[in-house]
Amino acid sequence: MASEDEISLLVIVIDVNPIWWGQQAQREPEFTLSKCLDAVMVMGNSHLVMNRTNKLAIIASHCQESHFLYPSKHWKAGDMTGDDSGLGSGDGKYELLSVANDLIAEEVRRLMARTKISGHQTDTMLAGSLAKALCYIHRLTKELDAAQDMKSRILHKGDSPLHL
Repeated sequence: MASEDEISLLVIVIDVNPIWWGQQAQREPEFTLSKCLDAVMVMGNSHLVMNRTNKLAIIASHCQESHFLYPSKHWKAGDMTGDDSGLGSGDGKYELLSVANDLIAEEVRRLMARTKISGHQTDTMLAGSLAKALCYIHRLTKELDAAQDMKSRILHKGDSPLHL
C-alpha cells in the first residue's frame, strides 16, 4: 500500500496522427480517435480520483510535433476551478474532471487545426513524446519535498505496443 505522501504520476502518450486514424477508421469504423480519447480520459480520471496525491499528464504524439494535452500551458488558473463541492449541477459528474476533459478535447482540436498534411506519413514523433514524458517526470521529481516519494509510469496508446 502506498504511503499518504507518495505521489503516483501517470503519463499517457497517445498517437493522434490523423492519417493513421483515418486509415484505421476505414478498416474499423467503430475504432476512432474520439473513442480512444474518451477511453484515455476515463482512465486518467480514474487514476486521479483514486488518491488525492495522484498526478496525470497526457501527451499527444503527432506526425509534426509532440504536445502536452494535460496539463496545458494554454489554460488559465481559473479554468480548473469549480464550486466548493466539486460537483456539477446535479448530473453526478465531478466538475473538475469534466472541465479537464473539455479542455483536453479542445487541445486536440487546436492541434488538428494547425496540422498541414503532406503525403501519407503515418509515423509520429514518439521519441520526442517519450522525451517530453521523461523530462516532465524528472521536473516533478526535482520539485518534491525531501519527505515525498514519487512513482511514475508512462503508458503509450497508439498503433503499436511500446515496451519500456
